[in-house]
Amino acid sequence: MIMSRFPQALEKEISSHEPQLSAVTAIGDELVRQKHFGADRIQERLQEIFSMWNNLLDSSAARRRRLEEAVEYHQFFTDADDVDLWMLDTLRLVSSEDVGRDEANVQSLLKKHKDINEELNNYESTIQALYEQAAQLREEDAKSQPVVERLQSIDNRYKELKELAKLRKQRLLDALSLYKLFSESDGVEQWIGEKVKRE
Repeated sequence: MIMSRFPQALEKEISSHEPQLSAVTAIGDELVRQKHFGADRIQERLQEIFSMWNNLLDSSAARRRRLEEAVEYHQFFTDADDVDLWMLDTLRLVSSEDVGRDEANVQSLLKKHKDINEELNNYESTIQALYEQAAQLREEDAKSQPVVERLQSIDNRYKELKELAKLRKQRLLDALSLYKLFSESDGVEQWIGEKVKRE
């Protein structure tokens, strides 16, 4: 990632100049200790250099922080996009109108639905992790409208999915009852037909 490499390159360049700073400081300190005629000016210059060096370190650290915060902010939305994609796939499954053609087919659909429902329940931890990720953002970012609205949208969609999953299960159970009734009535009809033939 370019953003994360930039501060590392800058920090590397800064630390590569540290030996030069130490050498200049050592020479300056030695001249001051020897009471060189320009000792006051040398001391003043060393303080200026140290002040500039510390400002450079502070600026570099602040830039790194800003870049890391930007990366975390964008990562949140990338992860939220992944959650949205999963929800879209799951929505197609739980809103399906297919209730099967016969008892065996409905049993198969019920088994698949049970797996989807378990995955849906387990996905709550992924959504919770997204909330925790948002809480780790800078306070201004965590409370920003885009982040708050995105979390609310995911919450609403998740609740909707759970509700649709309940409705789908009920439709499948109703279809199963219907096909069982058909099967049993076919059995009764066949039995009656056999009795009628004997008479």
